[in-house]
Amino acid sequence: MSYKIIGTTADFKVKGWGSTREELLSSLGLGMAVGSCGIEVSPEKARQEGREFSIAVEGFDNESLVVNFLSELIYLYNVEKVFVWSFDLKVEGFNVAGKVYGLPVEQVSAELKAATYANLKVEHKNGQWEATVVFDI
Repeated sequence: MSYKIIGTTADFKVKGWGSTREELLSSLGLGMAVGSCGIEVSPEKARQEGREFSIAVEGFDNESLVVNFLSELIYLYNVEKVFVWSFDLKVEGFNVAGKVYGLPVEQVSAELKAATYANLKVEHKNGQWEATVVFDI
């Protein structure tokens, strides 16, 4: 599970990898938080000190599942004022459910507006799931 952040002035991209779709979604969510905040919080700290949220998200394909999942995390930031740093997810078909753990962040470097479908492609190759997501800021 890993991610890479690629930024511009109007948006930034997060490329995520994982051996499962759960790991891919977690990587993209973590990359989104780091890209917006400029800091990284350990999953252990988020579980111990953060707030737990239950989530359930549907899609009609892998791309819509990714965008809908990340949109739910953006919603948590906008409403609860937390970024999610730890994930306990289960994907079945094009549905994801589970628990996420978030901590408040004092300052953001990029205010997130939306996860987009721009050039989004979820691929499974050589045993790895991979996707690059563009975020409007």
